[in-house]
Amino acid sequence: MREHQSLEGLRELADRDVWDVADRRIKRFLDRALPEGYPPFSFRESLAAPGCFYSPHARDLSEVDIAFIGVPMDQGAVIRTGARHGPETVRRASRTVGPVHERTGTIPFELCRIGDRGEVEFTGYALQRRVEDIRLFYQEVRDAGVTPFGLGGEHTMTAPILAALGASRPLALVQIDAHADSTGQFGGERINDGSLVRFAAADGFIDPTHTVQVGMRNGSFILWDFSHQSGMTYLTADDVYEAGVDDIVRVIHEVVGDMSVYLSLDLDAIDPAFMPAVGSPEPFGLTSRQVRDLIRGLRGLDLVGADMVELCPGFDSNGVGENLAAGLAFEILCLLAESHSSRVGETRPTVWA
Repeated sequence: MREHQSLEGLRELADRDVWDVADRRIKRFLDRALPEGYPPFSFRESLAAPGCFYSPHARDLSEVDIAFIGVPMDQGAVIRTGARHGPETVRRASRTVGPVHERTGTIPFELCRIGDRGEVEFTGYALQRRVEDIRLFYQEVRDAGVTPFGLGGEHTMTAPILAALGASRPLALVQIDAHADSTGQFGGERINDGSLVRFAAADGFIDPTHTVQVGMRNGSFILWDFSHQSGMTYLTADDVYEAGVDDIVRVIHEVVGDMSVYLSLDLDAIDPAFMPAVGSPEPFGLTSRQVRDLIRGLRGLDLVGADMVELCPGFDSNGVGENLAAGLAFEILCLLAESHSSRVGETRPTVWA
């Protein structure tokens, strides 16, 4: 039978500082990071525009291993606009998430130097001008050996990211989305949020035979023939419900294999009941837990970058969407940190001071 603490012992426990945690590994991280300026769960006004998950700001890419990059654009949106406010909203919501993964124990800030690079600086308003700005920005990120985590912004942003990261060799792609985004060009724009996957494959930036699309639904499936014809693995939301997440994860690992892979999470993969704040909401989607477990299932893959797109805060309901987005972003951050440290063969803890 478990022994109960004496009243004196309970009082001693109760009087401990909030950061005096029992897990020694986590305690070592907090003892190091707190004096350097890492302030978890703080909303002090003095913390002007903190980085995502309180990561330090990083204007110099040589100082970081993983960089948060905001891409505040919605020129390519078809239904709802407002995704340009997604990056700032995720940063704000991230203040109450982390720093330790509850299931794996991963502390991403202990594995890699993580920094917030701020926003892509646009030189014009036209969609194709901004697409080129993103490509050039990510080309610098790639050349610096940094693993990028893009915060969107609507899904067109992924096209130039893939163009930059896949310029020297095609990448595998895991796309969690309500839409395959493999339509032909429309509206006079070759690259848009409905065609980005089609032309990333046609231009040689991703390998369609090592691409997995998960969560698809909607009557516009008639426009996604390219996914099937090019050899992509196409898994609908119904497939996830019927087969279960574990089987879907197994398929993803088989298709991706040992290739370097990019993860693109379009939040409209999630049913609007859980995620109302998206650019193109579709009913009968995945649950928040299914998407979380799909992301967790990617552990062990060689993730060289990721993005999370289509958060439209203006359509949120009492912060439901931003809260979920921040939670999923931390899941992705942990994967990126594990993958980057494994790829380079070392750990380089984040420094705030």
